[in-house]
Amino acid sequence: MKKIMLFVFLAIVTLMMVISCSENDNNNNIPDIIYAYALEQFVPMDALSDLIVHDEGDTTEFRDLFYFWPLATDGFSARTRGYDDLDWQNWVQGYYIPEIDNKVFFPQFEPLNIGAYNVKYLDMVYVSRGVRSIINDTLSVVYELNAMETQQVENYDLVMEDAIPLNSFVPPHVTVIDSVVFTAVDGYTKTYTPVQFADGYWLVSSQKTIFPTEGANMSGSLKKFKLLKSMEFFGQWQNVEDFENPAWAGTDEADWSFSFPVDLSAFEGIVWE
Repeated sequence: MKKIMLFVFLAIVTLMMVISCSENDNNNNIPDIIYAYALEQFVPMDALSDLIVHDEGDTTEFRDLFYFWPLATDGFSARTRGYDDLDWQNWVQGYYIPEIDNKVFFPQFEPLNIGAYNVKYLDMVYVSRGVRSIINDTLSVVYELNAMETQQVENYDLVMEDAIPLNSFVPPHVTVIDSVVFTAVDGYTKTYTPVQFADGYWLVSSQKTIFPTEGANMSGSLKKFKLLKSMEFFGQWQNVEDFENPAWAGTDEADWSFSFPVDLSAFEGIVWE
């Protein structure tokens, strides 16, 4: 009987030692200090400004024309939950936290109970030029240009060029257009009538608008709108159930992409609590 009790005692001691070692090992895998890295520093201005047609020396924030799609190794992203890609203003509020599931975290969405943008086990971040269509200051849809169908249109140099009809930027929610306000990345605006808008195209390479018929009666700044950031539609609209964004650029269509480096010594981190 004593031998049995001694065996049981030794077994319990051995089990406790194994558990203790296991817990110590797990604790050793958790760093004493966790660092978070502001996402802005992973997107240098030149990487995206070089993709935009602009005057030399222009210091406009051209990153404001792009949308960011963090994609996990298992294919998960905010798109899976129906959310549009992140604009620059939201991207810069986020952090990369490699020690916590190699994830990006966006604290501004916490009060809204939106966690889909906090993507874990990151693979790549894809960046695409986009235009936001806004409906009566109520609803918005992001259209990423490389995912949109094009037509051949004669440009200002009388050469055929790929172009996107402006009507392609109208969300299905819009039923009647009274006017459309274009806003450039620098805040410049122009207002278009329904007839003018229906005649227009976005020239893909030239990166400006053209109006083949109505343009003859339009000023140069109106017909050659550049650095387009958003369109706001004024008129009538309706709710659309089960709406899916028709223009999300895929991995092969993105304008630029990057993965987070293993060595982060060149980046500034903050202590994450």
